[in-house]
Amino acid sequence: MELVKIMNNLYQSPLIDDWAVILDKGINVVIDLEDIINSGVPKSVIYIYWGIEDGPLPDTNILWGIAGLGAKMIKNGYKVLVSCVGGFNRSALINACIIKTLHPDLRGAEIIELIRKARPGALSNPTFFDFLMAIK
Repeated sequence: MELVKIMNNLYQSPLIDDWAVILDKGINVVIDLEDIINSGVPKSVIYIYWGIEDGPLPDTNILWGIAGLGAKMIKNGYKVLVSCVGGFNRSALINACIIKTLHPDLRGAEIIELIRKARPGALSNPTFFDFLMAIK
């Protein structure tokens, strides 16, 4: 299973298929955006499920709420993994909003560049890309 470190204590991955890899990295919060709820979650992991599509922009109130929760967990010393099926678009969208919450001075273009540097090919969804580019 591939885990990509986006920044300190923030990771991104495709489909979760090996919890040992996650536990070995010390990740203790997982935000799962896949189509189904993962049934093998270890008890030591805080698991947040929000099944969204890689297509239209999801409800932005919930998006920023989830991002705020992820940012708060990072500020409190937790390691956060955001996962979706491919690990490119949905997880990158949430991670971009987490980064913006943590670093309000960063603009959307800077956040996209940061994510793409760690995860080449991320944010190819034009709806997500345009939403993030509009962030000032």
